[in-house]
Amino acid sequence: MKQIALSGIKPTGTLHIGNYLGMIKPAFDLIANYQTLYFVDDYHALTTLRDKDTLNQNVYDVAVAVNRTCGEVLTVPEALIQESVMTIPGIGGRKMSKNYNNTIPIFADAKALHKQVMRIVTDSKRSADPKDPDACNVFNIFKYFALPEAVESRRNAYLNGGLAYSEIKQELYELLNEFFGGRRENYHQLMDDKDLLDRILNNGADRAKAMAEPVLESVRRAIGIRR
Repeated sequence: MKQIALSGIKPTGTLHIGNYLGMIKPAFDLIANYQTLYFVDDYHALTTLRDKDTLNQNVYDVAVAVNRTCGEVLTVPEALIQESVMTIPGIGGRKMSKNYNNTIPIFADAKALHKQVMRIVTDSKRSADPKDPDACNVFNIFKYFALPEAVESRRNAYLNGGLAYSEIKQELYELLNEFFGGRRENYHQLMDDKDLLDRILNNGADRAKAMAEPVLESVRRAIGIRR
């Protein structure tokens, strides 16, 4: 039986590239090797736990404490965090976050997407000047969506000079628009069918409840609570 991988996301704001690279894509990548479960956080319950490391440690500590007291009734969780995509730069250079209003929404229409990409902050170097790709906000998003050979080619163009920021921004826009274009249409179709969404969510809730109830019952018995 496959191990279970559980991933969650807060219900606030508009989904952006940071969400996609930091949570959505890694969560989907787990499907091949894990039984995957996804949930939308209870935002109010997590307002005092904004730090992922603190949250992970608290969950771990609770499981260990229950097992120490009641026997091995819970599986002690392990965090699965991809370090390479933990911090995605926003259009101003800080970590992409709804809190900083510096995001690139993944379901924005083509015009709005283009506007946001062109707003990404760069330095004042000219196209002929050599540049450090790893210090460039544009490149640090581009590298996650372009093919490896394109990333290497553009890295060399940065280092050797001859690449204008407007050019790499346009390439990034085209990559994002192509990648998310079809997904954007699917998203809007789903958002227009609230009944379908409710059925999907209710079905998922029923399946999760069926998995969780035996575990909860074991914990209740172990600590002496009867329903």
